[in-house]
Amino acid sequence: RPASLPALLLVVDDSRDAAEMVAEFLRTAGHEAAVAYDALEALALSERFRPTVMVLDIGLPHDRKRSRALTLDDHMAPRADAPDGIHAAFNAASSMLR
Repeated sequence: RPASLPALLLVVDDSRDAAEMVAEFLRTAGHEAAVAYDALEALALSERFRPTVMVLDIGLPHDRKRSRALTLDDHMAPRADAPDGIHAAFNAASSMLR
């Protein structure tokens, strides 16, 4: 596997079938992938797993009473050792959401 490809991925989707399918595809491609099915689980896993990349369902429902609003800047910034292209994509996506 080329060194420029991310190795640690977190797939977040409330559709279990979709999340598992994407994660299995990534594992078949040689990556390590974890799966979360809601926002709170994603936050907990991201702190433990420290993924290089997160594949997010941007329409993920969350309970505002149980969790604070999630933003890319607060919780989903790429790791410092992520490839430059990942940082550029994150910055572009983050600026579009402001």
